Amino acid sequence: PAALASALYLAEETRKSGNELQTVERYLWIATRFPKHRNVWAWRMLAAEALYRLQQTERAVKEYEWIEANAPEGDARATAALRIGDAFLYRGQYDRALAAYYRAGQK
Repeated sequence: PAALASALYLAEETRKSGNELQTVERYLWIATRFPKHRNVWAWRMLAAEALYRLQQTERAVKEYEWIEANAPEGDARATAALRIGDAFLYRGQYDRALAAYYRAGQK
């Protein structure tokens, strides 16, 4: 528990400082070390958001897809689906964006 708390503290401080690349690294490190934790989806969401801000949309979409499939709450799954649509829209893939937005509306 102490190792997790320390890692989360460092990850959050990194996120607050605006260092997106380290934010991705820290939250994905935590998610891979604690894959059965009830908040793993939230850590992956934070990493995906940082990836999106870094314009690494392909990698962000992979994280959002994991969240959409595994998050325990419908709101989180819908948010991930919306963000997938945003990433496709950013890349000019309008048909895929529309499909993702439709999926989000179904959740």
